[in-house]
Amino acid sequence: MEIASDLVQKLDDYLRGRCSLWDLESWLAPRLRQYIANPNSMEGRLAGAIELCLAEMSDGIRTERSTKKALASFLKELTAQPKEVVFTP
Repeated sequence: MEIASDLVQKLDDYLRGRCSLWDLESWLAPRLRQYIANPNSMEGRLAGAIELCLAEMSDGIRTERSTKKALASFLKELTAQPKEVVFTP
């Protein structure tokens, strides 16, 4: 399953230092409603994680470094291929 490539690309740009946190937030803000329309979708979960990290940074709970680490970890987990489970009685 592929999630919105534009959202992933923009987050990847931020994680790789190709855009600033402000750039990411400015890009996401007008698109947020479309991503969180289905909060259980992969797009909704990713947008929600980004927004949560931004809010935590704004409140002084997170540093930018911990934000990058958390978002990289979440993106990796979200985009990981599901492992095949084999049942053997």
